[in-house]
Amino acid sequence: MNKGSLFAAICLGSLMASAQSYEYGKYGKTSESIFTPGHNWILNRVSDLCDIFHLGIGMTHANPETGPLSPSMGVHAQVTDYGHLGYVIFAGGSAEMEGRGFGVYPEFREIGGFGPWKTWTVSQDSDIVSFYKDPKRSRGWSARMDGSESFNDDSAHVVIHKDADSMSTTWNHHPRGWHNFAYTGLEVALPVGIPYTPLDTHLGVTVRAGVDTSQVADFLLGWFGLDFWHDDLRPSDLATSARGTR
Repeated sequence: MNKGSLFAAICLGSLMASAQSYEYGKYGKTSESIFTPGHNWILNRVSDLCDIFHLGIGMTHANPETGPLSPSMGVHAQVTDYGHLGYVIFAGGSAEMEGRGFGVYPEFREIGGFGPWKTWTVSQDSDIVSFYKDPKRSRGWSARMDGSESFNDDSAHVVIHKDADSMSTTWNHHPRGWHNFAYTGLEVALPVGIPYTPLDTHLGVTVRAGVDTSQVADFLLGWFGLDFWHDDLRPSDLATSARGTR
């Protein structure tokens, strides 16, 4: 057997071994197959592509969430989960594509940080949302991301921001999920007019955009049958969701 054949055999054997659900003895977890499931194959590739991108816009007016403070103010930039600079607050209505999650909803956002330390509080309604932002329909998938795929109590992939409980000042916290640790983006929230003057309209706008390079390889390899993030929707996820809604 030549070296090329031996190398190919080793690689194939490793993939076949990892393709089986395997248990982490230290943590008592069971993970999914590394191979892409046949279920919803094309839609899973679309979801993987969407995971790379983030785009949102919003408008607001004076409201009880922020009181006399401007409901839209600040700039926050981040380069991965370990590099933050700035502070932004917004309370209003937004239309957003956050990876595989889409929606139009009222939300509250307060995000700030310096270097690896950050605070991150986001709460969004779920009235007009796509599958992955719907707490009921995506219950099974979200439970798997929060459970067997989690790392150090961080969910693997967070799409639903419901209870504004994601505030953390620790450097190793991943508010979008540890799969999305390489998210890099910019968020700007501006008041319309000059706050606290007669020219204060009590209106505000926000724009946010970003890319997540940690999702690029997952998208590309998905076309070759590999799902190393284990984030493809599986029949078991839908079965869990169906049981939860009965």
